[in-house]
Amino acid sequence: MYEKIKGLIQTYGAVNVAVQALEKSRKPVRCILKNAAAEQEITVTEEEALEVSDSDDIIKPAEPDRQISVIFIIHRFFPDSCGGTEQFTQNLALELKKRKHKAAVCAYSEYECRWYNSRSGGILWREGKIDEIPVFYFRREKPKLNPIKDIEPEGGDYADFVKMLEGRFKPDVFHFTHLSRVSGLAQYCRQKRIPYVVTITDFFALCHYSVYMHRDGQFCSGSHEGRVCTEECVCFTVHQAGRYERSREILKAALAVA
Repeated sequence: MYEKIKGLIQTYGAVNVAVQALEKSRKPVRCILKNAAAEQEITVTEEEALEVSDSDDIIKPAEPDRQISVIFIIHRFFPDSCGGTEQFTQNLALELKKRKHKAAVCAYSEYECRWYNSRSGGILWREGKIDEIPVFYFRREKPKLNPIKDIEPEGGDYADFVKMLEGRFKPDVFHFTHLSRVSGLAQYCRQKRIPYVVTITDFFALCHYSVYMHRDGQFCSGSHEGRVCTEECVCFTVHQAGRYERSREILKAALAVA
């Protein structure tokens, strides 16, 4: 337990770990409504859903005989976390491998600094394998404020890490299956015009708690560019209006959003 806590503090900083603990100690979100009459109709506009254009920003299919290379970026991965997004990402990587393409996974992790054996600029990383798929567990050497719930404004400190990945795999595209913890890497790809796609596996792009529900269990009818988040679901370290716009920028610049 001590090693785990030490790793969390080194990864996110003592203040942020304390804030996260305080937020988790608050009354949890109730996922079951009290009765059917309490249900609300969810009305999400195109603007609210952060939709991207479906006309030009579509990935062209690869030539049938050409091997493609995809690097999947995820907020956490096996064996540290075993949720649905993790399994979804693993299945995609395995399917690519089955079809004779190249795939690798990059997962943010929470180990102590000494666990990592490689460094690219300010990013610490260690390579492993799961089901013969290369997995790069990485983290920042120096923590940033609340990467768990926020959408970062930039990610210049990922430059050397991305250069390493490009040298190793020559990826055709980066595929983000979640943005929590790795939004800085997505911002770097956006700013440098590196091809990437995003799969929306939960509500994180719109909701810092990812569930799109108020804390009393009622469905959220929309963040309204962060205003409702500020009033209903306080997060001590996130400025909601800026978060919404940064999320919008990342999704708008993606080759595709699914």
